[in-house]
Amino acid sequence: MWVLECRSTGLLCSLKYLAAEVVESSSNAAREREQTHIIPRHLQLVIRKDEELNKLLGGVTVEEGDVLPNIEAVLLSKETQKAVGSKEQADQVPL
Repeated sequence: MWVLECRSTGLLCSLKYLAAEVVESSSNAAREREQTHIIPRHLQLVIRKDEELNKLLGGVTVEEGDVLPNIEAVLLSKETQKAVGSKEQADQVPL
């Protein structure tokens, strides 16, 4: 019986940490955009930009989270490709 309690406590702690991580990152995303509320879009951005969260929650649909913009490089002009390339390098900074 004690082993089952330890497993459930460990699972509970893991889920609590995961929820806190998502909420904290979403809060930071909202703060960066000078907003006072976390909206579903912030959750979507945090989940999709974080490699581990995206792997864990890849099949999850966030209601009203919209989609992440993805434009193929061949469709962009050369000037836009340079701007997007430099922005992607800047976006690689962890949240």
